Amino acid sequence: MPDNDKPGTGARPPAAAFESLDQRETIVTDNHGVVALEATIDARFTARSPSTDAFAGADLALTHYVWGGSQEQRSDSGDKALAGMPFVDAWSAYRAQAGSDWFAAQALLRAWLRANPGAMPELVEALRAGRFSEAEQAALMLALARSGSVPAREALETLAGDALLPENLRTQAVSALADAEPGEGTVANLVRLADRKDGNSLQDMVGSAATMTLGTLIDQHPATTDEARAYLAQRITATDPTAVSEALWAIGNSGDATFIEDVTPLAPSREV
Repeated sequence: MPDNDKPGTGARPPAAAFESLDQRETIVTDNHGVVALEATIDARFTARSPSTDAFAGADLALTHYVWGGSQEQRSDSGDKALAGMPFVDAWSAYRAQAGSDWFAAQALLRAWLRANPGAMPELVEALRAGRFSEAEQAALMLALARSGSVPAREALETLAGDALLPENLRTQAVSALADAEPGEGTVANLVRLADRKDGNSLQDMVGSAATMTLGTLIDQHPATTDEARAYLAQRITATDPTAVSEALWAIGNSGDATFIEDVTPLAPSREV
């Protein structure tokens, strides 16, 4: 992308194709010649006017600008360019960029996941083998969830449901599902984990994270989560206070006002 941070000389993209502008400004404050404070401010400006004269006569001082075509068109183009790239190369590119621009590195990883659905088994096996640090696992889980890829979401569900995997890895996978578009069986899988039907105790992290994720999915995808609502409404009637407390936290995360009648009778309780 063009790079120009000299005030008054910024490039001016055609306003009709303009979608967004990014500007970075660094402010330095000195005290008797010694730098005391330095702040870098990033701002994004999004076009609101369809007029081709919207920026007539304006000098834009920009570090870079994005224009021409829609975000979806640019994403499709970027995804196709990554098709067939081995995971080892994509991961190396992510690591090289993550230190200086984590958001761009995440965007690259998500684009690679969309462009290479057949690579999911390889990635799942690498996660099973413990080839990544906890921080790297978290970055991969987020990329899988936010990629919008159905195979990527299914990979998360596979990891979440594998009782032979370390609890932390499974918990990360379960939590990441809160950021994914739920599939036909996603809520049912989370309910099973939240209900500890695989024999885990009420105190296990995987089941607790699954309960919280159900609440978040109700907030993010209210039209597809009736099963989650029914489960949480039933769970707050449990006799175990831990189960009730988890459900109440999840209901709070859901922001769903339909739970008020279910929750109000528990307010005076000393058990929760």
